Amino acid sequence: GSAIISVRCLFSAVSFFFIERYYDRLTLRWGMVMIALITAFGFVCFAMARRPWMFYAAAAICGLGYGLGSVVPVAILLRNWFHARRGIAMGICTSGSGISAIVFPPVITFLIQRSGVRTAFLVQSLFVVLVSACIALVVRDSPEQIGKEPFGEGEDSGESGCSRAKEVSPPRDGQKGVWTIGIASMLIGAVATTAPGHFSTYFVTAGFD
Repeated sequence: GSAIISVRCLFSAVSFFFIERYYDRLTLRWGMVMIALITAFGFVCFAMARRPWMFYAAAAICGLGYGLGSVVPVAILLRNWFHARRGIAMGICTSGSGISAIVFPPVITFLIQRSGVRTAFLVQSLFVVLVSACIALVVRDSPEQIGKEPFGEGEDSGESGCSRAKEVSPPRDGQKGVWTIGIASMLIGAVATTAPGHFSTYFVTAGFD
């Protein structure tokens, strides 16, 4: 079991070496969608695995998903969408993933006790597919793609307060964007923080020590 987890961690670490090239080629929006689908496929592979090499392959796939779909694209999105109050935005996103670590484990535990670990992996796979659909519908690489300006644009331009106020996106829109990204981060955090906690149990029930 520990070797399988090590494979996941190894591939997650390796993915950081080409994460910039990956998102430059696919864009943030479609890169996140693609990596979410890859992660979902990894969960399906875990659910269907029967032989050691299948577990190792599933671990490698999920490792790539965790590495390429972690906080890096979220941080880039926040940089593109917020020129002011980035710390607050990142704080909300970070707390969102933390909340998911509290809310979702009991749900996954219930699924395991009720239907087994394989079913729990399949349910998580479906959940990740739904998250990928939400990303495709909601996420845009930058506000300019939908005719808006980044929150806080022009605040440090040295112009008068009145002219700056005209250039800054309305606070209500900015707050809505922060909470939307926070909710998205919570969902992504649920993908990244719940399944690994049950890997050891799954490996033992599958006959691997």
